[in-house]
This record gives sequence, C-alpha cells and structure tokens, in this order.
Amino acid sequence: MKKTIKLFSVILALMLLLTGTQASAKTTASDALKAYEKKISALKKQSGYPDGIYSATVTLSQSKYPVLLVSDSAYKDDDKLVSTHASVYNYVNGKVVYIGDIASNSTSYPLCYKGKYLLYSSHHWSAKMTVNGNKGYIDYIEGFGMEPDYKNFNSQKILLQNGKQKVISRKELTYDEAQKDYYIRGNTYAGKIINFTKTDVPKTTMQLRYNGNDITAYCNDFEITLPKQWKKADFTVKSSKNGKKRFYSFVENTNKKYGGVVFCIGVVDDKNYDFIADNLKLLGKKDGLYYYMYQATDVEFNTEDEDVAKAYTSIAKTIPKIRRSFEEIPSHRLYLKAMFGRTEAGIIDNATLYLLTVNIILFIILFVGSTELPKKCAMFIYGHTGNILSQIIVSVYVVFVLLLSVSYLVNGTYNPFLYFRF
Repeated sequence: MKKTIKLFSVILALMLLLTGTQASAKTTASDALKAYEKKISALKKQSGYPDGIYSATVTLSQSKYPVLLVSDSAYKDDDKLVSTHASVYNYVNGKVVYIGDIASNSTSYPLCYKGKYLLYSSHHWSAKMTVNGNKGYIDYIEGFGMEPDYKNFNSQKILLQNGKQKVISRKELTYDEAQKDYYIRGNTYAGKIINFTKTDVPKTTMQLRYNGNDITAYCNDFEITLPKQWKKADFTVKSSKNGKKRFYSFVENTNKKYGGVVFCIGVVDDKNYDFIADNLKLLGKKDGLYYYMYQATDVEFNTEDEDVAKAYTSIAKTIPKIRRSFEEIPSHRLYLKAMFGRTEAGIIDNATLYLLTVNIILFIILFVGSTELPKKCAMFIYGHTGNILSQIIVSVYVVFVLLLSVSYLVNGTYNPFLYFRF
C-alpha cells in the first residue's frame, strides 16, 4: 500500500511539473507586443532615427505572433501615417528576432498587408513576403507595365534572414505572365495600408562609432568626425542638459585634473541663442535649434609636462577639421549618393537601358527642338509657300506633335493607378 501511495505521489508530481513547464512555456500575442515595446525602447538609444521611430504591428494570417515593422520615416496618406520601407522583426522563442528590410521605391506604394503577406512594390515589379520564425520568404515578379520586347521578365523566390537575401529560385516569364501584380488590383491596393505610429526619440545621447581612419561621434540629430589623431587619444564625452540646452564636452583624460576640455558642442533653441563670442562658432540650424562649437580659451592642459601636454594639443589642433565635418542628420550625402547612383541598384540597370532605348526618338526630337532648326524650317515654309498652305503645314505639325506627346504619355503610364492617385 505504501509503495502504491509513493508511486502515485511521484506520478502526480511529474504531471504537475510537466503541466507547470507547459504553462510557463506558453506565450501569447500580448507577450510579443510587450517584447516589441522593449525593442522600440532599446532602439531609442541608437542613432539612425533622427525624426523618431515609426512602428507598426501586423497580424498575418499564418504567423503565430504579430510581426513588428520599424521605420525611420513616414508620411501622411489621408488619415494614416504610412511608410515605404521598414525593418521586419518577429517574436521567436521568447526573443525579438530581426529578419530583414523591405522597401517600395516610391511614396505611391506604401507598405501593405493582405492575409499572410506583406506587400511592397515599384513601377515595374512587386513583391509579397510571408514570415515564418526567423525567416521571410519573398515572391518577387518583374516586368509589370513593360513592353513585350523587354528582356528581363522574371520571377524569383527569395529567402530573407538576418538582413541578407538569398535567391532560392529564378524563372524567366513571358510577357503575359509578368503582368501579374501582387500590389495593385484595378484602381486600388490589393491589401490594407499599414498604419504606423511615431515614438519620439531623446536627443541627449552621444555615441562613438570607430571607422577605418577616424571616429564618428553622433547623436540623433547631428554627427561630427574626429580625425585619426583621436583614435590614439584617451578621451570621454560628457553629456549634460539644462532646460532646452544640450551640451557635449569632449575631455582629454590625461589632462583631466587641469580641465582637459578640448571643445564643447552646444544645442540651444533660437530664444536662448542671445550671446556671441570669438571662441563660439555657429555650425548650423535645424528645426529651430542652433548648433554651435565652443573652443576652450583657458589653459586646459599641463604646461609643465611636455608629453602630457602633447596628448591634449595633438587633438586640439584638429578642431577646424572637426568643425567642417559637422552634419545634420539625415545627411545631405545620402541624397547625393542616391542622385549619382551610389545605391544598391547602381546608376544603370536593365530597366534603365530599356527605357533609354524606347525613348531615344523622343530624346532626339527634344534635342532638335531645343535648337533654332525648327524656327528656321518654319521661316523657310512661310517664305516659300502660300499663306494657306503654310497654315495647313503648321496645323499638321502641331497635331503631329500633340499625338506624339500623348502617345508617349500613354506609353509612359506604366501603372494606371499611379496617375489615378495624382
């Protein structure tokens, strides 16, 4: 009897243990949402979100938990805050896992979702992605709206994991097959537009990023570059705040007991910017804030020890270069890089070559039209034909130009919905 009771107790204990383990291991959508909130709080401490963090949670039909989308920018579309690009995260085994980035290439194509898919698009391609664990599976199709003689109609299946894309398969398509658009259905979106919310980011944290030859010191609204001399220096950056004023003091630690302040960057609103000094240099202005650099005028280093003094003076002499490196974020260089093709797509791709080919006649006409040749031809016609005949020729020419322009306009409307929206 005692053995039976003992055995029963052991079995009961094991059942309770297993039940408790399963209950503790069971997670819900609310757990995922709480984890996403912590992730956004962690992102607030990082640079890269100068205008705030824009986030959205989307419940896809075949995903166990909602997925998190995070973007550094958004814009108003009717009553919604939408974005064309985002980093995608999923809740896997109690952790928030980064899957990768998705992006449309125009504000005409805000991120959407439908069923089990995230949707994004361009003028000539569209894509849909499912999320499974720490992976994203993308169906991509290219050639929508192109002419039948386009050479690159294709579809691809792509694996997205940890920010990297890997093409699993690629298939050449016919013209008709390539007209399948995941993103647009008639004159409306195939899915629902994803609505983002904004989280403001504090602007008091200064961080350092060590590059090849220099150091980038940055917070969420500006950055400066510290030249290579600073890589060998022992220094710290002290951040402080006084009301709306922010200060970042760069201190050389070897001379700290003598002051050691090499320079200070201050950020104030325009109402507080009411003083001028020779050692105060205005760096820039953005959103009602003034950014200035203050260079120490007092002796901030040990004048009696040459080696200790050199640790300070060797980096102090780089201040003019640091001042010139000041940049508001987002940097103008990002726009210049995009302008000159310094992106993943490069300057020329297959679509660009194709469009150049089909529009070469129009380019020639525009080139000739920008010269005095049409004017000379018109004067010649007026001088060598009768008045009525010259009017007929001019009328025919105007109609020809009109028809030609309309034909190019119609041919250029790759996506009718694009013009419907405008």
